[in-house]
Amino acid sequence: MTPEQLHAWRGRLKLTQAQAANELGASLTAFRGWQGGKHPVPHYIALAAWAVSLRLLLKQAEEIEDRRDAEAKPAKVQEKPHNHKS
Repeated sequence: MTPEQLHAWRGRLKLTQAQAANELGASLTAFRGWQGGKHPVPHYIALAAWAVSLRLLLKQAEEIEDRRDAEAKPAKVQEKPHNHKS
């Protein structure tokens, strides 16, 4: 993963540098070094980035499915109370 790819990954996920570092389990200083090209992006960080992307994608899919299920359920019909005359 190049610094440009790391930057693009962060942009697609709409993460700040601090959020991206946290998601990857890295320090902000290390993340800035990788994204700025000061240090090469380690392979394990590239793998972690893919894992984070997959986790967020699956989370979005679950949320969409939950909304679809909620919309598909028929609304409960409330029964009118019976008027009993004694």
